[in-house]
Amino acid sequence: MRQRTAIPAPADQRRIEKRARFNAARAELEAAEAELLAAVVGAMKYGASHREAAASAGISDRTAHRWG
Repeated sequence: MRQRTAIPAPADQRRIEKRARFNAARAELEAAEAELLAAVVGAMKYGASHREAAASAGISDRTAHRWG
């Protein structure tokens, strides 16, 4: 016999879709942050100061210092 699977109620379906969009956005944010981190660390590796790396990346000096 085939087992029946329940179809989610519309409210449940919206919640599932909202969670999926949130997870996708979070993954994109984490990827972008990793790329920015690599750029800042790379700039400092090649002689940029924390302040210069921060200015070119559009982040605070403090963040660049924490990453570097």
